Amino acid sequence: MNTWARKTAELAQKGDYLDRIYTVYPSEPKPRSVSPKILEEITAAYKKGNRVMLLNTLLDQERFPFDDSYVAFLRADRQAIERNPETMGRLCKTLFKMGLPKILKGVKAPIVANRRRGAQFKQWAQSHFKYVKSGKFEVSKSGIVFLHASDKDLRDYANARFGAGLKKRPDFVAKVGNKFIVGEAKFLSETGGEQGGGFEDAVTVAAHPASGAVKVSVLDGIVWLEKGSGFYQFIENSSLNIFSALLLKEFLASL
Repeated sequence: MNTWARKTAELAQKGDYLDRIYTVYPSEPKPRSVSPKILEEITAAYKKGNRVMLLNTLLDQERFPFDDSYVAFLRADRQAIERNPETMGRLCKTLFKMGLPKILKGVKAPIVANRRRGAQFKQWAQSHFKYVKSGKFEVSKSGIVFLHASDKDLRDYANARFGAGLKKRPDFVAKVGNKFIVGEAKFLSETGGEQGGGFEDAVTVAAHPASGAVKVSVLDGIVWLEKGSGFYQFIENSSLNIFSALLLKEFLASL
């Protein structure tokens, strides 16, 4: 096991890990922001019984009031609403059965915590590290700096500068003196499903043979529990730089 992984495992299994990692990944539900105008449009369509208007307005929102496998299709092809009256009828029947208060509550429902983790890490990192544009990033020779760039530009920079060959953008590109670091950050709360894919994404960055850069996976959550976790077994038998966000500053300083 990598030294930094071992330090993380000891903290997670014997220390106040959850209390401390909460500062990086808080779990308070944050309702989606929906403008009063949109809420008025939904209310008007509901009270008029205008099914097409109601459905289209709700499909425009980030969150449909209830989960349904056919919503994504209708969002991508609005003409399908007219072509499929039974599907429209089924969805609208559920909506009117729910009632207006539950519909409005549904469109404002908090974002699932696991889908906010990437943004939470970035917010935390921005409050703990100095972010600079590419020009200053390239000429920096001292201290710790992070590259301030869009998701696409981060990926393109890592691929062009280090031959990283990444299909997805990394969560950060940093520099310590003359050393470059490419990293992916994840918080995993479960061992299967999409969480397994998140683990693979993070490990792929750490394992990729990017020339001229140190690769790291900043992993937190259930991955550090020894019992019943294939994630932990992988980390235990790996020499990759995998560790908690709580150790990121210490790791970078060690370079």
